[in-house]
Amino acid sequence: MDLTRNRPEYEITDEFLRAAFAKGDECYGFLDGSVLASYGWYANTPTAIDIPALKLHFDPRYIYMYKGYTHVKYRGQRLHAIAMGRALEAYKGKGFRGLLSYVEWNNFSSLKSCYRLGYSDIGNIYLFQLFGRYRTHADRSCLRYGLHLSQAAELPEPRESPSPVRAS
Repeated sequence: MDLTRNRPEYEITDEFLRAAFAKGDECYGFLDGSVLASYGWYANTPTAIDIPALKLHFDPRYIYMYKGYTHVKYRGQRLHAIAMGRALEAYKGKGFRGLLSYVEWNNFSSLKSCYRLGYSDIGNIYLFQLFGRYRTHADRSCLRYGLHLSQAAELPEPRESPSPVRAS
């Protein structure tokens, strides 16, 4: 059953799925019959962010949670936080120290969900564009977790900077 095909609200393309599975990423989520109610992706290798050609790097002793989504019909039920809690439990059982997430400073719904789960801010990564190239700076507290961005090519216009958070 392909729950996301021709469903743009899920923001999952065939290209995304091929890339995520090729690098070993995993998805945890909730189904309500044939409806994908909520999901989140988990990686243990450097992972692309929404800005093409930028990757987030992190300490491999942690799992990086990204691309969390809850369908509009299921919002307010805390499915995002419940799924992250279950994933955290599973990954800690495999020996990982915890979850890391990269959340934009103005994504208030995701930040609220993360804080409810017990995440804490660990620092900031600054991102800006100068002379057609992105410049990034991870503050010292991010570097303790290996969190930093790298780029590989010419990039599109910048987005707003995120604030990394961590669940332990």
